[in-house]
Amino acid sequence: MQPIDNLGKDNIGKVIIVDPDDENPREYLRQVAEALNQGGMRCVVIRGNGAYAVGADLDQAWANAAMLEHSMKIVMLARQANLKI
Repeated sequence: MQPIDNLGKDNIGKVIIVDPDDENPREYLRQVAEALNQGGMRCVVIRGNGAYAVGADLDQAWANAAMLEHSMKIVMLARQANLKI
């Protein structure tokens, strides 16, 4: 999934969605780590559990989480308005 707004594209890039796997936690953690690598080490979304953001410090992680929330709200509003994205 990718943000459609310019700020999200510039600051977040690609966001990977990972499905949780309670039966195989080692593989699940590997998938989360791979998703973070593919997404530029900023954010990952765990289906049904929410979004997680990382950064060099708390301020950067918080900014990444806020940017993800903002960008996904724009995607949701665009879909509700039937805009082509």
